[in-house]
Amino acid sequence: MKFHRILLSFLVAALPSFIPAYAQVSTAASALPFLHYADKARGWHWKEAIPVPEEPPAPEPPAVAPPAAPAKVAKEPEGPRPMSAEWIRQNMPKYLDAAIDDPTPQNVSNYLYLQKYSMDAADRFSQVSRRVVLEDPNLDENNTRPVWVGGSQALEASAAKSIKTTLQGLAQTAGLWFFFRSDCEACHVQAPVLDAFAKKYGFTVFPISLDGGPLANSPFKSYVVDQGQGQKLGVQYSPSIFLAKPPNTFVSLTQGLVAMPEIETRLLELATQSGLIDETQYQTTRSDKKNWLPPMSAMTSLTTEKAADPNYVRNHLKALISNRKP
Repeated sequence: MKFHRILLSFLVAALPSFIPAYAQVSTAASALPFLHYADKARGWHWKEAIPVPEEPPAPEPPAVAPPAAPAKVAKEPEGPRPMSAEWIRQNMPKYLDAAIDDPTPQNVSNYLYLQKYSMDAADRFSQVSRRVVLEDPNLDENNTRPVWVGGSQALEASAAKSIKTTLQGLAQTAGLWFFFRSDCEACHVQAPVLDAFAKKYGFTVFPISLDGGPLANSPFKSYVVDQGQGQKLGVQYSPSIFLAKPPNTFVSLTQGLVAMPEIETRLLELATQSGLIDETQYQTTRSDKKNWLPPMSAMTSLTTEKAADPNYVRNHLKALISNRKP
């Protein structure tokens, strides 16, 4: 009995210090996931399922803004470059049409300024072109036909001498057939011209009457009547002159009236074309010493790929004309 009183006294004395400690344990227990400590009024229940707290939903990832569309680069309009030669060719007529259709000071000024720009560009090209020609004898046409009268006369004299020699040589192997009609006025005019030409170079003229009659006052007293030669050669007009080298060479020089210089020119051209005169000999009869570049068909080494380079084309042409110089 005495022991119980001592124990009770001890508990009463210790109670003030015990309560704060108990409160701390209860508070701590309520923070634990074991709810039995927080709900001590219900007591302890063995084998009671412990509820599992639900995990908070994962936060949604922040929305990502779609990538910005690339900025559009301003596209150069298709067509020629402004103020280029091609651009001017396209727009000059438009400026002119606008100035004619509506001749306001503004429209007319627009056209005249564009025209002035075009003319200035042409003048600049002309100046540079002249300098290039002066530096390159292959391009200098003065070497073909001198501008100086004295030089031109010297070339003409040399050409005339060669014409005489060449035609005199041709007259040794070929003759001229002269078709005429007795009532043809032009034939009366042509006959003395042809006779003078024949005597100058030594050609034999063979007169043929298409209608069977003589040509009054003609220097050609003897003649033959056409026996189908005119039809076979395709004579349609009188007078007609043919270069003849029997048995197979008959070349029409003219069907109609021509002067002596024209007879000379045509005879040289057609005789060369027919192979009766050599090309080299023919070139000596010209007063202009033209150095021709070969035609496109002869430029087999100039491929499409190489022709895409303007510098290569220029060098190729220069080599061709240089190699052909006498």
